[in-house]
Amino acid sequence: LLNDKIYFEYDGTGHNLSVNFGHITEKEMRLKEIRRYQFLKQRGYLQIVFKSLTKRNLPSDEIMLSILKYAQNYFSLNPNQHWIEFDYDNLQIRTKENTFPYDFVNPIL
Repeated sequence: LLNDKIYFEYDGTGHNLSVNFGHITEKEMRLKEIRRYQFLKQRGYLQIVFKSLTKRNLPSDEIMLSILKYAQNYFSLNPNQHWIEFDYDNLQIRTKENTFPYDFVNPIL
């Protein structure tokens, strides 16, 4: 593998439950996420964010593996980048530089 220090962050329907229940504020949650990201980035980890606020289940293993392969390729071609986001609801990928469509069912690797 390019780097075995790759982790998935799942932003799903329960992602902000602590905010919804009033345990923390939206700002506190975002700061916590930024701190975690910075902590892991400093240790050489690369982040894959999988975002789906409307679907209740993760996609199939095959789709998740295609996301991993796509991200590994992206990181190998962009060594100064440390994150990539796959937005399942809007069928797109977001990087620091761009947002573009992505077919999760028939991905191009």
